[in-house]
Amino acid sequence: MSLLGKLIASNHFILFRMQDEDFRAAPKHNSCGNDRIEIDFYRFKASQYAVDGKIDDGSGDTLFSQLFRGMKRRSPEKWKEWWRKDNLGDRVFRANFKGENAIDASGPYREVMENVSAELCSSVLPVLIPTEN
Repeated sequence: MSLLGKLIASNHFILFRMQDEDFRAAPKHNSCGNDRIEIDFYRFKASQYAVDGKIDDGSGDTLFSQLFRGMKRRSPEKWKEWWRKDNLGDRVFRANFKGENAIDASGPYREVMENVSAELCSSVLPVLIPTEN
């Protein structure tokens, strides 16, 4: 494992206390009034999964799998509330980065969606197969 991989793998241990205190001191909800369902994401686990060269079969730690498990834990009756509430919906869920001091006022949500899209096109998550055209 490379030095960067080791640093990423141990980052949550090294800085956990400081990050945890900052995270707990931050407000739990933003001022947007968004009552979407919250899903926790562990970006350190996802990045370490990729650094280790593992392939996710649906039970791994990629952000895609974390998102899928977060949605799967909710009852299907709640899914209607996620999608286009009053036809004005902008976000399906509220993203919480565990161990990081981030409040989802759409930035973490966009970052999750961007990272999930990148994972779909990578060798870590073999869902989409790249073609030459």
